[in-house]
Amino acid sequence: MASTLADINSQIKKHDEQIAQLRKQAEDLRNQERAGVIEELRKKIAEYGLTASDLKLGARAGKRSATTAAPKSAASFCVTQLAMRFEQGIGPASAFPWRQMYS
Repeated sequence: MASTLADINSQIKKHDEQIAQLRKQAEDLRNQERAGVIEELRKKIAEYGLTASDLKLGARAGKRSATTAAPKSAASFCVTQLAMRFEQGIGPASAFPWRQMYS
């Protein structure tokens, strides 16, 4: 059990580093998934001879408005949820084994 503020701060720093690593892994996985999806779409577009108008893509294709967020991959979503729950201190003890140290 952590008994001093320095011990607790050390644990928080360690977990913040772990969260940052998991977020980086999630971002890398998303980029890999995205590359695969793009390649698959390109093959299907070429195979079926599809055009931008067939797909209802206008002049703004590839541009997103500031209010439109990109969908998250499942891995990214899970890491974000875990980090949020950690910050809020909620969730089952099995999902947050380090919380047992502070109980």
